[in-house]
Amino acid sequence: MRWPGRALHHHGTAETRGGVSADWGFRTGWQVMAERYRQDGGHFARAGLRWQTAPGWTLDLTRAVRVAGPGMPSTTLGLTAEFD
Repeated sequence: MRWPGRALHHHGTAETRGGVSADWGFRTGWQVMAERYRQDGGHFARAGLRWQTAPGWTLDLTRAVRVAGPGMPSTTLGLTAEFD
């Protein structure tokens, strides 16, 4: 779950952020994820797949679409490493 936050900009106005997300492990090493969040004045929904490639490593493929406000849709491919 994302917690409310605030982006503080050196030049310009500060921005509040927040969202909620859910993950579901449907098979060993695989998850479906979905989230709804606020960013840069827009409201977005994102969904995608997460694959655990090795212990401590995941590969995500997601698609975000604008629900309201400014912003463009985006597709993201991410590699994440977890550290102790």
